[in-house]
Amino acid sequence: MARLAALVSKSRARLTRYHGVFAPASPERARIVPRTHPGAANPASPHGATSTVECSPNLTWAQRLKRVFAIDIQTYR
Repeated sequence: MARLAALVSKSRARLTRYHGVFAPASPERARIVPRTHPGAANPASPHGATSTVECSPNLTWAQRLKRVFAIDIQTYR
């Protein structure tokens, strides 16, 4: 049982680890990973999202259906 318990990761631990040029401290990372434009981020948003309506995780089902499938459920018949 102890050997199986050793395989279980700690809670809230990051499971993806990057090595080589994708590592966070790699000097070659700037050549590989694309940069975002400084004007693209919304300064009012804490996460740098461009639109708070589309990037909000608290969308209703009607908003999700309209966004993904172009179905306006409130007027759909």
